[in-house]
Amino acid sequence: MNMRVVVAAAVGLIGGYVSGCAIACADRAFAVVASGSGWLFPPEPVYEATGAAVVAVLTIALISRFAPRRIVVSVAGSVGIVLLVAGAGTAVEQRVVVAVGAGLVIGAAVLPVGARVWFVAGSLIAALYGERLEVDTGMPERYADYLEAPSTSGPAVSWAVLVALVAALVVYGFRGQAVDGEATGREVLTGIAVPLSLAVSVAVTAQAGGDPAVAVATVAVIALVALSFRLPRQDGTAVLTVLAVAAMLAVDSSAVSGPDRLGASAQIGLVVVGVLIGVARRRPLIGILGCGVVTVSGLLPAVVDSTTLTDLTFRFLLPAVAGFAIGTCFPAAPTTAVTAFAVLFVATLLGDTRFTGGSESGWTAYVPDTYSPALDSKTPVLIATGVIVGCALLVWRRHAPDEQGTPHR
Repeated sequence: MNMRVVVAAAVGLIGGYVSGCAIACADRAFAVVASGSGWLFPPEPVYEATGAAVVAVLTIALISRFAPRRIVVSVAGSVGIVLLVAGAGTAVEQRVVVAVGAGLVIGAAVLPVGARVWFVAGSLIAALYGERLEVDTGMPERYADYLEAPSTSGPAVSWAVLVALVAALVVYGFRGQAVDGEATGREVLTGIAVPLSLAVSVAVTAQAGGDPAVAVATVAVIALVALSFRLPRQDGTAVLTVLAVAAMLAVDSSAVSGPDRLGASAQIGLVVVGVLIGVARRRPLIGILGCGVVTVSGLLPAVVDSTTLTDLTFRFLLPAVAGFAIGTCFPAAPTTAVTAFAVLFVATLLGDTRFTGGSESGWTAYVPDTYSPALDSKTPVLIATGVIVGCALLVWRRHAPDEQGTPHR
């Protein structure tokens, strides 16, 4: 087994998990925005994810341009970990520190070529299952937004995970000299523009009293499809594949309800197995079509009087398909991996907003520890399916040979 490949994979997987959990799993007070729609998380995680993505892209640009050495990558990631620990808490200043720290960790985790696919997988695991792994998995409660968040809190991830990341970074830093590749100006600009556009759309619609999920979905589809035509074929394919995965995640609620830690660990195992198969097979179109199959299963309860098949599909097939799709479309540029982090992270957050009030509202209400896809109507599923079909057609077009027998750029 190639030790260098293993170290790069560890840096990416643990770095993605740590940075994702640092943003998603912090103790927070609940907030209500957009005409009373309940968010599992307030809008701040979207802004923190955006800030982390921007810091990550700038870190990539600076290191690859001025100090392309592995030891510098290790130092940057280690500084990020220190900031994540120092910024643990709920105050605005602490969350800014966490965003900067997460950005440094992300920048370090995507610079190694072999780490990028595992970084995206790690951040996906954090967004979907980090809450159940790192936070108390007892019966979850939904408190009113007027209750204050805890005044003190520790790091969002366990110390064992942080130590493992530090060890992986140290080993990586001393197993070679130069960093692979250099970020171009176009890659830097697009890596910053996509997360910023998502954050701006959330801010504008939240202030206007609209539905941030609709706005972000619209902006994401338009921006990512347009971006895919401006990037090299591999990066464009990665962007479209990530968009398809995000559409699938947006109609699933497994991030907020589902099995306990043991069950979540099994789902994480399916993600990892999916990535391994995807890396070995390299069939992005099959990955996108798999996302479509999972998404369409959300319509089955409207056809048959049972949710069993839909439950099994979203619980077990979704993580495997998401991992496979991600594995098929990398390696790509480091800034593309950062874009994937921002899009998948925001997709899971906005998917959670479909848990609204009603009979369960109030400080005494609770969410049973059971799993059910949050499919309030057929419309979200149909829209997500349309997005996935569009991504499949665009990827097929880009990989189809032209009259001279060469694939389209």
